[in-house]
Amino acid sequence: GDWLGVAELDLPGPPVNRWLRVPAELTAEFSAVSANAPAWVFTRNKPSSSPASSVNTESALQRRFVVPRPLNLDFRAWGSVGDGAALIDGLARSGSLRVNASAQFGDKLAFAARNAIDTDPSTLWRTGTVTAADRTTSAWLALSWDEERVLDRFVIDVPADLAIPSWVLVSMGGETRVAPVGPNGEVQFAALRGSSVIVAFIYPEHGDAERSQPIGVAGLDIPALTDLAAPPIDLTAPVTITCGDGLTVVLAGRTVRLTATVPLEQLAEGTTFPLTSCDPAPISLPAGEVDLVAAQGPLGVTVDKVVLGTSPLLSTQTGERRDISVLRWDSTQRAVSVGPGSAAVVATTETFNAGWEASLDGQALDAVQVDGWRQAFVVPAGSGGTLEMVFGPNQWFTVGLWTGAMFVVALIVVALIPARRVGPPAVAEGQWWPPLMVLGAVLTAIWVTGMGAVALVPLWWMSSRWRSVLGWVAGVAFILAAGITIVARRSTDPWESWWVPGSVPVAMLSVVAFIAVLASVLPHPYGRRRSE
Repeated sequence: GDWLGVAELDLPGPPVNRWLRVPAELTAEFSAVSANAPAWVFTRNKPSSSPASSVNTESALQRRFVVPRPLNLDFRAWGSVGDGAALIDGLARSGSLRVNASAQFGDKLAFAARNAIDTDPSTLWRTGTVTAADRTTSAWLALSWDEERVLDRFVIDVPADLAIPSWVLVSMGGETRVAPVGPNGEVQFAALRGSSVIVAFIYPEHGDAERSQPIGVAGLDIPALTDLAAPPIDLTAPVTITCGDGLTVVLAGRTVRLTATVPLEQLAEGTTFPLTSCDPAPISLPAGEVDLVAAQGPLGVTVDKVVLGTSPLLSTQTGERRDISVLRWDSTQRAVSVGPGSAAVVATTETFNAGWEASLDGQALDAVQVDGWRQAFVVPAGSGGTLEMVFGPNQWFTVGLWTGAMFVVALIVVALIPARRVGPPAVAEGQWWPPLMVLGAVLTAIWVTGMGAVALVPLWWMSSRWRSVLGWVAGVAFILAAGITIVARRSTDPWESWWVPGSVPVAMLSVVAFIAVLASVLPHPYGRRRSE
């Protein structure tokens, strides 16, 4: 019943690198000396909240690409904390009193082991586990410092929502003490001497699953180490990664050292920040295959993106950002309020489609494609205004829908008017045209509806018995199709794709309406109309 697994698999010989070979289809286009220099953007595949999209997560950026000719390129890089555990471990090992833990609830500073030894009782360390009803559970903190000291007591501060341990095991200098936890969290034991200690918290089985509580402590107050206690974590404090801390990118044999100064909060949140090259000189790349390898720096900081190119492609100058707020956002009509400022580009996160049109207070805007796929519009400099976006093809669809609805209504009205009975014509000339009319109707049905043309047979047969019903069939089908389409435009239901224009229900109803109208104008299949 035990789980089996492998933590690490070491292979003898040189290290194995997981290279991602970049496509090189356009090498010939950039090989000529007169051609523009190409640019490369390399991005690390970062973890995602979805397990399906995190299968190929990269711990480091490693790329192999082809340079068409010798080039001197500018270098830009961005990074983030790729390993939250490394950040927490780095902070826990800084200072005079260092701490490690058996486990932690996620890679969050809010539950880091360092919180157990700071001077703030409002912070806490949590393990992510709970006490068990049928077995003894435990968790431990390991502390270390530089000079030997003598410990014989400490106090455990446990918040009300966490489990209180019954016993502790204190291991120090090769000896172990077992001591009970007092009512106020005090623990006393025979003196131990050393420069490190492991405190294990013991939680006996309690026999009631409903009494299970999270494991952790808010503080471990050791009088002998009070002067070494760490201050609370200051998320606003700047963290500097120096040129000698090991955050590097090796490119064509040249090591580019990187530096950055970032608030601790940004590191903890895992957001991306720019990295600065310690040697800003352009990178010289030879023609042929070139390898790029990024090394992880301190506190889990990892290179996320590297951009190689020439000016002005890599210019860091940007225009003034303009304030934008969404006024209305439908599937085919949008309205956005744009603030004053210089010329800018308003981009969406949707794929570019030439059918979208935009105007700013009535002035038409040019559509552009951003990042190779995104829909965007160029907004001129000025005082701003209301930017209207409309999907043009939908307007003609709506016009056709309402026009068809009007014709259906007219057809229903005509069908309700009693017809004047007339006798058979005195002259039988012109009897050759009904077959041509039927052939034309069949071809029209096939051309417009495809397989829907098979509905022409039963509806034509119906016209010989209940001809007046065809108008009702066409009207009801067309009104239902229009109603479903209008409702779908305002729907956020996950089945919305079944009810949009062109979906199966709307298409089937439209085919029925069209074929019913077509069948109503055909001659009776039995020559004379049967008496109703």
